[in-house]
Amino acid sequence: MRFKYYLIDIEGTLVKDKTFAPVEGAPEWLAGIAESGGEYFLVTNNTTHTPDELYKLMRENGFDVSPELIFSCISSGGQYLLESGAKTVYVIGSDAIIRHLTDIGIEVRYSEDVDAVVVGLDENLTYDKLRAATTALVRNDATLCAMHKNRLYVDKQGRISFSSGPVAVALEYASQKEAYIAGKPSKKFFQSFLDRWGCSPEEVLMVSDDPFSDLRGAKQMGMKTCFVASGSYPEPGVLNKLEKEYQPDYIYDDVTFID
Repeated sequence: MRFKYYLIDIEGTLVKDKTFAPVEGAPEWLAGIAESGGEYFLVTNNTTHTPDELYKLMRENGFDVSPELIFSCISSGGQYLLESGAKTVYVIGSDAIIRHLTDIGIEVRYSEDVDAVVVGLDENLTYDKLRAATTALVRNDATLCAMHKNRLYVDKQGRISFSSGPVAVALEYASQKEAYIAGKPSKKFFQSFLDRWGCSPEEVLMVSDDPFSDLRGAKQMGMKTCFVASGSYPEPGVLNKLEKEYQPDYIYDDVTFID
C-alpha cells in the first residue's frame, strides 16, 4: 500500500489527544515516510493552538517536522476572511483563533456589529455567545466562517466531547446561512494539496481517526483513505455508520501498522 503522497491528521492519529503525547511509534513512522521517498503534509482542524504553537508542540514531542509541512484550519480561515474583505469578526472559539486573527490585521469585537462570525472549538461556550453570533448573522448579515465541522474530539482528560461542528450547524440552521468551512472536509482545502503536488487524487492517502469529516471528505475528492482507531473512535464498528461509498480503504489500530 505504499503511496507517494500522504495527508495526515495530527490529533488522534499522530498524537493521542490534546496533551500531544505521541502515539507509540508515530514519530518514527512519520520520519520513515520521508526516508522512503514519500511526501506528506500534516493537516489539522486544531483551533486551540496557532500554527506556530502546533509546530513547537510537535517538535517537543519527538516529531522531526518543518513548519511548512503543518497546515491548520486557523491559517486557512484567516486567509479566507482577508480575501473576503472581513475587517471585524465575532469569535466563538479559543484564544489561539483570536491571537491569529489579530496578528493578521482583523479586529475581534465582542459585539454583534461585525462583518463575520468565526466558529471554532470553545470550551467555555455559553448561550449568550450563541445569541450574539446569531444576532450578527441575522441582523447584521455577517458572514459565517467555521474553522471546521468536526463532530467530536478527545479532551486532555481523555473524555469524548462535542467539537465545533455541532455549533456551526446550529448557527447555520438559526441564520439560514451556509458556513464557509476553512479546514477539513472542505473540497477547497483538500484541492489545495493536490495543486501543490500536481498529482491525481488516487495517488494520495489520507490518514485519520475521523471517518465522518476527514475520511469522507477525502473520499469525495477521490483520494484513498486509512482509518486508525487511536483517537476519537477506538472501535472500528463506528464505520458501520458510514455510507458504503465512503468506507476507508484501510483500517488499522494506529499508524505504525501502515507500511
